Amino acid sequence: MKNLINCHNIIVRQTVFSVLVIMGFLFQSCDTEIPPTDTDPPTFSFTITGDGFDHTFTQDDDFENFELYVKSNTNYHFVFAAADAGGLRTMEWDIEPEKLFELITPVEDPWQILPNVFGDTMWIRWTDTTTADVKTGQFLTGDFRFPMSAENNASNTLDFWFHAGDFGGQSGPSNTVNKRLKIVITNQDTGVVYKLI
Repeated sequence: MKNLINCHNIIVRQTVFSVLVIMGFLFQSCDTEIPPTDTDPPTFSFTITGDGFDHTFTQDDDFENFELYVKSNTNYHFVFAAADAGGLRTMEWDIEPEKLFELITPVEDPWQILPNVFGDTMWIRWTDTTTADVKTGQFLTGDFRFPMSAENNASNTLDFWFHAGDFGGQSGPSNTVNKRLKIVITNQDTGVVYKLI
């Protein structure tokens, strides 16, 4: 009974968090005009909750110095968001290798999963296809898991790649931010593990 109550509390927390994030973006993701010049790259955040873990990664994190340990066959909730005051043009989440990952929540328009023609990578992308209705932000939320076993302390690794790009103003090239989060699938508790220097 206690596990059922804990499970219900976790589901309620995840639902409330998702609703708050969506409401925030509805108020913050406004129509905008592309400025004459824009030299600032977009910002992004990736929030993951599950297995008693709740953390938000941003473009300011030092991704080279840590890994995210996750459990196999455990559901995780995520919110991937990006913003740019001068207009957000594209954002993308790449998962490599795809065979170690299962997206539970279907991807809906305006998001799309692109066909994989270059190996074992899942590309989830949103692109502003018109400059007539430019937005300052976008987000994707849902659930995923890593459908495999981690027996005898064996682990597998995969990469989450995050990309966001703006219009670069009316005259400049697009400003981008690109980060890689190393994921380690193991039987240990979910958490951020910093590399020894």
